[in-house]
Amino acid sequence: VATRPGPRFAIDASAVPPEIFGLTRYEDPIGPVGRVSRSEAIQCAAVKRARDIVAGSIGSLPLNYLSPTFELASNDLLTQPEEAVPRSVTMTQTLDDLLFEGRAFWRIVARDADRWPVKVARLDARSVDVRDEQKVFVRRDGSNQGSAWEYVPDEDLIRFWSPCDPLLEAGARAIRTQLRLAAAAARYAEAPMPSGMFSPLEGADADDILQGAEIDDFLSDWEAKRRAL
Repeated sequence: VATRPGPRFAIDASAVPPEIFGLTRYEDPIGPVGRVSRSEAIQCAAVKRARDIVAGSIGSLPLNYLSPTFELASNDLLTQPEEAVPRSVTMTQTLDDLLFEGRAFWRIVARDADRWPVKVARLDARSVDVRDEQKVFVRRDGSNQGSAWEYVPDEDLIRFWSPCDPLLEAGARAIRTQLRLAAAAARYAEAPMPSGMFSPLEGADADDILQGAEIDDFLSDWEAKRRAL
């Protein structure tokens, strides 16, 4: 019994969209890729683990104050930097700023009789703008939006600078790559993609080979039936 041959078609590699294989369209730039956000970076398990080890461990260590005579002494600022925030939280968040942003800021809100700072408010590092003349402007509520810039005199600000590049810039390429890989793995887990390729039957006539819109229709029909399985 003679059987009719199956469909004959030819598909160029450039005609198959990457979405068919669970990938996304993007061009990997060779130059700088720009910074990523903290919310994106913290989704990477390696970044989250590194942050917890560095900022969490150091932030929970006790702080000692040495007097001018090199004797242990009490210091209100190191004991409780912020009024209603545990010291370990303030220090951990400050180290978090140094790790991700490369800088951190405390605004002095209270002083003792000798004008030494005794209480501060940690500022969101992204809310602080250091101008070319080294003047510092912050938003009044310490957030990234919602109020106008306010100049803060140097004597009311404690600055911390990291000797290392901020992770959100230096690690941007690796973080974006990991997020793309995680997204591709999730798509594959939800709808596994078969491996292989389509090719015309041996000896197929040119008139039997699919072209243009016929290829798109065939792939759409094939994908719909595969998802229905």
